[in-house]
Amino acid sequence: MLAQARWRTSTLRQLSRRLYATEAAVESSLSSSTPPPEDPSTTPQRDQGERRDRRRRDPEGTIFIRPWDGIQSMTEAFAIVQGIEKKYGKIRDFKLKRDVDNNDAYQPYFWARFRDIESFNLVPQESTTLQIRVPLVDKTKEGGVGLADLQGLLDSSDRVTTEPSVYQSVAARMTSEKEGEEDSWRLQDVRIERTTKSIYYNLVYEYPNHGRGYILGVGQAFSKWGGFYQPPLDPQTEQQEQSSKDTPLHSTSAHAQTRMRRAQAKWRTTLESARPSHPKDETPPEENSEDISALQAEGVQEESTGAAAEPPTTPEVLVATPTPEPEPTTPVAPEAEVTPSVPTPPAPEPSKNFAQTLTRRQRILAQAREHARAVPSETPPAEEAEANLDAEKKAAEEKDKKVLSMKERLWKLMGIGPR
Repeated sequence: MLAQARWRTSTLRQLSRRLYATEAAVESSLSSSTPPPEDPSTTPQRDQGERRDRRRRDPEGTIFIRPWDGIQSMTEAFAIVQGIEKKYGKIRDFKLKRDVDNNDAYQPYFWARFRDIESFNLVPQESTTLQIRVPLVDKTKEGGVGLADLQGLLDSSDRVTTEPSVYQSVAARMTSEKEGEEDSWRLQDVRIERTTKSIYYNLVYEYPNHGRGYILGVGQAFSKWGGFYQPPLDPQTEQQEQSSKDTPLHSTSAHAQTRMRRAQAKWRTTLESARPSHPKDETPPEENSEDISALQAEGVQEESTGAAAEPPTTPEVLVATPTPEPEPTTPVAPEAEVTPSVPTPPAPEPSKNFAQTLTRRQRILAQAREHARAVPSETPPAEEAEANLDAEKKAAEEKDKKVLSMKERLWKLMGIGPR
């Protein structure tokens, strides 16, 4: 339960960070079609016991805005807001919402609220249409809308009481055509009407109430941020930047990138130190494990070489390697055969069964030696010798039984009874 409560708290904080305190959140889910202004008397009322996490603002002073061609970009939205402010007065807050089906586009309408009731009273009772100049935006521009495109549109505008005359309007249009400004602007028809719709605002905490989790969340988002978009310079400007070191772009761009990387690295270090440490199984480092494996391999190699160096139970005669023949003038005595220093046991009988018994005995003794090296012997040497002799006797008896059974089979095949 505690983990679930923490997850809910962190989710609400992440959602609240995305919203501004002055942005309105419309209660009903909006579709791409144009909805008519709603009357709060027709909307279902909630029970008094049911509480909401969003603050409600009175619908007084709220207008419904719908551009004829929709909202193509953020620059058009700010230009429309400025045009309404110049006509009626300053707007307190507004909010643009993304389209439900296409997240890259905006919904073609929004609500706004005036700062004072006098501005709202200037809006006609019936719907009206305004022609507002909006900037043209190149949709193929790399990086999208930037801060340079929003210059002059972010500040609120005062109401213009005196409308320009026809002569002033024609003169301004001719001047803009000569300067080439007409190609960057167009006229947009915007429909405006009063509405009594209640607007709800998400509850946004003030900065002093933000806890450690909120601050770490902001730091995590900042550490993953790639920075502002910087479009590439044209060749002429880039050449000027390289030739002149006193230009503002040349002196500040590299320095700003360095500061950005340092700040992000600092936040990453802070986030790493703030993570809760969970106990984990301590594993030895790789170097120690490699050393241990190397030592084990050396031990196995020593055991194998030791087992190979042990003298065999059967006598072996080592033939000397032939040496180059000396000169004919120097007589050389024939070399004697080299024999091992280990005392040789008596020569075995030239019987096949006896040679096979010795070979099996040799295997049993080798297994006993390996077992003695691997596990320390807990039995006394006398008992070990007896056990080995018993094993040898059992092996010899089994061998004799096998030989007898083979003889009996041979007799049956030849049609002779056992003797």
